[in-house]
Amino acid sequence: MITPRFYVAKHDLQAGEYIIEDDFILQHIRALRLCLNDTCSLFNGINNQEWHADIIDVNKKSAKLYINSLHTINRELNKSINLIQALINPNKLELIIEKTTELGIDNIYLIPAAYSNTNLTIENKDKKLNRLSKIIIAACEQCGRNTLPSIHNLNSWKNCLDMLQSMPQDRLKFFLTTDIANSIDINKKNIKNICDINVKNYNSIYYIIGPEGGFSPTEQKNLFDAECIGVNLCSTILKSETASIAVLSYLNFS
Repeated sequence: MITPRFYVAKHDLQAGEYIIEDDFILQHIRALRLCLNDTCSLFNGINNQEWHADIIDVNKKSAKLYINSLHTINRELNKSINLIQALINPNKLELIIEKTTELGIDNIYLIPAAYSNTNLTIENKDKKLNRLSKIIIAACEQCGRNTLPSIHNLNSWKNCLDMLQSMPQDRLKFFLTTDIANSIDINKKNIKNICDINVKNYNSIYYIIGPEGGFSPTEQKNLFDAECIGVNLCSTILKSETASIAVLSYLNFS
């Protein structure tokens, strides 16, 4: 059995007794039928720190652990890979958040795009971002990451462009596209196959994925003006969630 891992939002964990009263963690403990003398790991999402502990008591309202040791375990990628994701169907967006977290994403930026079929309104923004944060935590518990990726809501397309234009020149910035050379006034030399980019030359990568239907011609031109590269991934047109995961998989192992 894989050692159960639990995220705790506490910065100063130390060796010794530690009491868990968080209902979310207690549900997991009960579901796994953990009991006296079983072992688990705790992490707080920063500095690649992981604490190993034994369970010394479990009841309906709390679990008492004894933290034995602190370990620094780095399971992060050797470069910073960041996703700028256009808003799409909530269920598909949740899949992207979960799988890119497992694959090592560093930051996730959410943007509204012209063809987005959903949006983060003032009324639902906090609730949705909180749910996505919980998905990140659950994915890190499962996959072994000890550092939580960050999720950001950029609110507007303009904010996205401002961020891209302000980045240092040593960042690799690209967006996934089909052959758009006939749809806007742009030279084909600005559209590359992803295999033609030597990603090993970059320590920081930002890739931008559009919604179902892709980016509008105006948005595509905006991205080129922000010095982003248009990239083809394959000869077929992928769904947004497939593209987000496939690109990160490629970058992960390149």
